[in-house]
Amino acid sequence: MKIQPFFVKLQESTEKMDRMMEQQALQENQTPSTTGTPNMIPMGSTNLPAANGHYDARTIERNGPAPPTLPTQTPPAVITPTRPTTYQGPIPTYQQDGSKGDSDKIHEIEITSVEIDKAMMPEAMTKNAEINGTYDRADDIAALPGKTSPGGGDSESGSGVSEDVLTRLAETLGSDNSKITMLDSGYGRRNRHGLGLITSEDTLLDAYKQCYKKEEVLFKNYRFRMMHYLGRLGYTSSFIDDYLERGLLPRIIRESFLNYTALIGKIMFKWNATADPWEDSEALVILKVHSSNLLDIRTNCNSKKMLLLQNYAYLRDAKKKGFVNDTITEKNFERQDRRNQRLRDELEAVKAIKGGPKEGRGNPHKDQDPSPKKCSHCKNRDLHIAAGLEHIKTVCPLKDQAGSWAKAAAGKVAAKYSNDNKGEKTRPMEEVIKEVSESWAKS
Repeated sequence: MKIQPFFVKLQESTEKMDRMMEQQALQENQTPSTTGTPNMIPMGSTNLPAANGHYDARTIERNGPAPPTLPTQTPPAVITPTRPTTYQGPIPTYQQDGSKGDSDKIHEIEITSVEIDKAMMPEAMTKNAEINGTYDRADDIAALPGKTSPGGGDSESGSGVSEDVLTRLAETLGSDNSKITMLDSGYGRRNRHGLGLITSEDTLLDAYKQCYKKEEVLFKNYRFRMMHYLGRLGYTSSFIDDYLERGLLPRIIRESFLNYTALIGKIMFKWNATADPWEDSEALVILKVHSSNLLDIRTNCNSKKMLLLQNYAYLRDAKKKGFVNDTITEKNFERQDRRNQRLRDELEAVKAIKGGPKEGRGNPHKDQDPSPKKCSHCKNRDLHIAAGLEHIKTVCPLKDQAGSWAKAAAGKVAAKYSNDNKGEKTRPMEEVIKEVSESWAKS
C-alpha cells in the first residue's frame, strides 16, 4: 500500500522534468539565427533532434510544424535622371555666324525650326515650360535705354501681347511649383521699343550714355537670373558658368548688345559730323528707318523667343552693311532735294525783297548763299545772336566745351542767357554756362 504513492510521485516528477525540458527547447528554438531565419524544423522531417534543448516529437505535436521559409526580396534600384555637369554646346566659342545676310537663319539654323531650341538651350532641357522660361529670362536688348528684363513696371495695355500667353500659362500651371516659369507677356508693347524713346538730340545723347552705363549691371543681373533659374532645374553652378560663357543664347544676347550700341553710336556720329538741324539731319533718317523696322519686329512676333532671335538677325545684318540700306539712301536723296529746294526758295525771296540783283559780269553776289551761317561747334544760331557774336567756332561761347555737349546744351544756354538779360539785367555768359552745366550734371 505504501509503494503506490512512491510510483505516483515518480511519475509526476518525470512529467515535470519533461515539461521543463520542453520549455527550454522551445526557448532555444525562438532565439534568432545569424541569417535572420528562425530555427524551425521543416515539415515532414524524420530526423528530429534529441531532447537536450532541441525539438522532439512532443514539441512538434504541441506547436505544429515549422512555417516555410520565405525568400527575401530586394526592391529594384530607382535610377534618378541627373542634369549634365559640363556644358557641351554645339557652337564653338570661336566660330562666327555664317548666316549674315539671311535674316531667317542663325549659325545656319532656321530660326523657326526645332533644331534652334536644341542649339540655344542647355543639354537635357526638353520641356517647353523650361525652354520658354529660359528665353523669358534673357534681356530684350532692343528695349534699351528702357527696361530689358521681365517682371514689373509695364502698365501700358497696348498691342503686341503674345498669342501663346494662354498656352504658356497652362504649361506653367501644369509644371512643378518649384520650377514655375516667368511669363514676359509685355515684350511686344510699344513702350518697350528703345529707339522710340529717342526724339531729339538731347534724348539721343542721353540714350548713348545710358546704354554704356547699363552694360555691366545688365549682364550681371542676367547671370543672377540664369543661376537661380537653371540651378532650381538641377544644373550645377560650374555648368551654368560654362553655358553663360559658351552657350548660343547668351552669346547672341551679348552680340545683340554690341550691334545695338553700335547703331546708336552711328547715329551719334552722323549728328556730330554735320551742321544740319536735327529735323533735317542724316542722323534722324538713320534713326527713323531702323526704329521703324525694329518696331515692326516687336509688334508682329508671337513670342519672346522670336523677338530675341529676329532682333539679333536684323542687327547682325544691319551692322554688316554699316547700318545703311536702300531705304536710307533714298531718303537721304529726298532730304537733299528738299534742302536744295528750300535754299532756292530763300534765294528767290531775297531777290524779291532787294529787287533782284542783276546777274552779269562784275556782280559780287552772284554765287553767294543768302542763308545765315551757323557755328560749326555748337550749331546754334540763337546763342551767337544773343551774345552778339559771329557764327564761327573761334568766338563761340561754348568753344571750351565738348562738341556733343555744346550741341545739346546750346539751346538751353541761349534761352537762359536771353531770359536773364532782359531789361536792364546784365549777367555774364560764363555764369550762365556754368549754371547750365551744373544742372545738366545733376540730371
